[in-house]
Amino acid sequence: MADKGVKQARLTEQVWQALGGNRVEQRWVADKHGVEGLAFGHTIIVSPLPLVPVIIHEALHRAHPRWSEDTVQRHTTYLYSRMSDDECHRLYDAYAAKVVYISKPISAE
Repeated sequence: MADKGVKQARLTEQVWQALGGNRVEQRWVADKHGVEGLAFGHTIIVSPLPLVPVIIHEALHRAHPRWSEDTVQRHTTYLYSRMSDDECHRLYDAYAAKVVYISKPISAE
């Protein structure tokens, strides 16, 4: 068990070092829903793509408050899997233009 804690600590430290020692960019990676990030040279690129299904999911909750979680998830998967990269990008841009960043966490309970 102690080995798992050591391994976790070592990997976590490596992540922090890589994050601190490299240029970090958030930008869209033009791809059909596959590439969520890239790392090359001294640059780490993180795509906002993984947020798109979350945006869809939570928007469907608001559009259909009576739907069950399973129904919302099925419709999220259905819609996301049929969206083009351009549609995903446009949805993210609309989200980014509207989002308010709040650093204080909120409980999910």
